[in-house]
Amino acid sequence: MTKVQRTTTRYSDCFKLQVVEEIEKNGLTMEDCRRKYGITGGDTIHKWLRKYGNNTY
Repeated sequence: MTKVQRTTTRYSDCFKLQVVEEIEKNGLTMEDCRRKYGITGGDTIHKWLRKYGNNTY
């Protein structure tokens, strides 16, 4: 049995704010941003929107 090795990617606050801005000001969807920036976590951007965003998500 082989183990799947997971890697954790850390993103800077500046990067997170850039992604949130893309969604709020430029109208991109969360899925579009995940593809554009190569973000693998499904809930990652949603958490950033709650923390850094202007709207309630």
